[in-house]
Amino acid sequence: MRRRLRDSGFTEGGKSFAFLTDNELGFVHPGGKEFGDYVAFSRGADLLVHDADYTPAEYPRRRTWGHSTWEQALDLGLRSEVRALGLFHHNQDRYDSELDRILAECARRIRRAGSKMKCFAVREGQEVKL
Repeated sequence: MRRRLRDSGFTEGGKSFAFLTDNELGFVHPGGKEFGDYVAFSRGADLLVHDADYTPAEYPRRRTWGHSTWEQALDLGLRSEVRALGLFHHNQDRYDSELDRILAECARRIRRAGSKMKCFAVREGQEVKL
């Protein structure tokens, strides 16, 4: 079995997985990457798992803390044309019902964009088959 590591991503058996945690798409930290770099890194991945700690309303008070919003992660998934987007690193104070509303809004935006991308909330112990 051959496996190629690309930073925090793998390609194996013709399937690709990109994992971006604790990164802030709305702010470039010293030595960090621009949004376009993340698009290039994730382009066409079968699965992108990305930090989605904040809502857009929460983000301004936490800018520079090293996490992204679910909207930013969704935008990255759409622009990167990934097949599936797993939102993770959920805020510990967020209720499941809030995550359900976020996922419903993601589904609306994905449809509006004309994409077939799947979007889901990653949960502890979950296995995803590519």
